[in-house]
Amino acid sequence: MNKILLVVVLFLSFNLQASPKNTYKALNLSKNNWKSAIHQINPDINLLSSIALNKKHNMQTRWRAVIAAMDTQNITQRKKLIKNIIQSKEWFLRNALLVGAKSLPRNNALAVGKILLNDKSLLVRTEAVKLIKHHRGAELANELRLSLNAPVNYKNGKPLWIQKHIKETLASF
Repeated sequence: MNKILLVVVLFLSFNLQASPKNTYKALNLSKNNWKSAIHQINPDINLLSSIALNKKHNMQTRWRAVIAAMDTQNITQRKKLIKNIIQSKEWFLRNALLVGAKSLPRNNALAVGKILLNDKSLLVRTEAVKLIKHHRGAELANELRLSLNAPVNYKNGKPLWIQKHIKETLASF
C-alpha cells in the first residue's frame, strides 16, 4: 500500500501539471499525502472550485478541494467560492470552508467564522467556534456569548457539546 502511494506521489511530482485528472488523484490520496501532493501540483482555484461544487464527486474529495482552495492566492476567485459555499445547503462544504479558513488572513477567517457561528449544522457551528479560537478572535466575544445561550445549542433543555467549546474559547481571551 505504501509503495503504491509513493509511486503516485512520485508520479505527481514529476508530472507537475495541474490537470483535472492529476488534481483529482491528488485529492484522493491518503490522509497524510493529499496536501503535499496538492501543493506540488498547485492547481488553479477554478479547478478546485469545480471539483468542490460538483455533486458527482464524493464528499471527501469535495471537502478536500474546498480546503485546498482556501490556500490559493487568487483572492477574487477565493471570495467568490467562499460566498458560494456559505450559501450552500451542504453542511460538509461549510465545514470544510471553516477548516480551510485557518490559512486565510485573520480578518477574513473571522468574518467567515462570525457568519457560520449561527449555522443550522451543529458541526459547522462548532468548527466556527474552533476557528475563532484559533485566530484569537476576542472581538467576537459578544457573538460567542449570544451563541452560548442560543436555543439551537440546547436539546431538550440540555446543552450540546458546542457549549464546552464556546466556554473554552471565551476563557482563552
